[in-house]
Amino acid sequence: MSLMSTGSRAALRAVAGLIAAAAVIVAAVLVVSRATESGTSAPVTTVSPLSPATVTRGALVKTDKVDGTLQYSDTLTVWHRISGQPARTTSASAASTAPAGGRNAVPQGGLPRAPHRASADSVTTTTACTPSSTAPSSSAPPSSAVAPATAAPCSSGGGGRGGGGATRPGGGSSRSSGSAAASIARVTQIVTSIVATGTTIGNGDVLYTIDSQPVLALIGAIPEWRTVSVSSANGSDIKQLEQALVDLGYDPDGTVTVDEKFDATTEAMVKRWQTGLGITASGTVTLGSVVFIPKTSTVAAVARAVGDSVGDADVMLTLAGASQRVIIDVPAGDEQYFVPGLSVRLSAGGTGTVELLQSVNRNSTAVVQAVIVPDTPIASVDNGTTVTVNADLQVATDVFVVPAQALVSRLDGSYALQVQAADRSVSWLSVTLVGVAGLDAGVIGTGLVDGLTVLAPSA
Repeated sequence: MSLMSTGSRAALRAVAGLIAAAAVIVAAVLVVSRATESGTSAPVTTVSPLSPATVTRGALVKTDKVDGTLQYSDTLTVWHRISGQPARTTSASAASTAPAGGRNAVPQGGLPRAPHRASADSVTTTTACTPSSTAPSSSAPPSSAVAPATAAPCSSGGGGRGGGGATRPGGGSSRSSGSAAASIARVTQIVTSIVATGTTIGNGDVLYTIDSQPVLALIGAIPEWRTVSVSSANGSDIKQLEQALVDLGYDPDGTVTVDEKFDATTEAMVKRWQTGLGITASGTVTLGSVVFIPKTSTVAAVARAVGDSVGDADVMLTLAGASQRVIIDVPAGDEQYFVPGLSVRLSAGGTGTVELLQSVNRNSTAVVQAVIVPDTPIASVDNGTTVTVNADLQVATDVFVVPAQALVSRLDGSYALQVQAADRSVSWLSVTLVGVAGLDAGVIGTGLVDGLTVLAPSA
């Protein structure tokens, strides 16, 4: 028995030795193998299936890329107005953007040189117009959106929060679309210039010209609703006209008292303004020769082009407040990360800040939207333009960030990392998964340190 036992033990040792030798050979083959290509023999090194990666401590961040829509706030429609015409709203025709017409013709401060006036053929209208009504004598404008006609028969002008051409010397170039009649016929006029989309409009800037007569924007809260002169009743519309012209520098001697009365000093200031514009210095501000806007605005849309015929109450353009907003649908599951104050990147250039979150009902489903305000206005963009938003979202803070592929899932549902020491020895470290963001994962656990080397599958 003892002899057989000794022989058996020797045989087992021999088998073990063969297995060990085979293992060494297999390992050597896995590390270095030789291959023959194109008839020549060349050594080929086998790439290791694992690559080292460095653990970093910090925030786990993922980037959302979402298309949003640019919106202008405080939009304001500008209608063309012709004094003495019955109000008739017409839809704005789609038109290509026209060249800017005399923007900043009136500089801030001092009297400007008269701008160049384009030539236009004068056409005498044969329409027998009778005034529809006189302007109300109260200081407040009527509640209707369209300003009432004045007693001036068929003089060109504008209003609305709207505009029109200033009265042209010698009867203007109004065109009638109907024959002479006892009733008021519809009169049309020709657009000779108009601002371009994206143009910034401030106090004293030209919006468009009708038969070469300018329609200007002035800062004021009350829409123009009547023609004003020394014979006009007192009103807050006169006060805002005076303030706008004083701000433009047309009261160099300080003789004008900004109040609700249109007196001789106001008339003199208006004449200086009209002289600077190169139009007849009548001292009267005709309905439609100006458009009052509450603040500096941007042209959001242009509805007319040079050469178009327009009548009373036709839409000319849309102004918007200088403020812009980009609205995006927040990706499902990321609502908690889009918080007010979050900084984002915009495809149009620059950055923006999440101002607020809002919910909208879309097909009976609540959709969370983020309202983003550009940190600097986006230039030369239309209302409704698509803007791509890139948001870096902090999924977790103060975690250890590792490649997501470095995580090994165990049968019991826990996770571990394969850690490589300086001497290239490998050990396993149990970790807790906090979150995943793209190709990265955030983990915590005992033994994790910043700069630790872990192994992850090679790309």
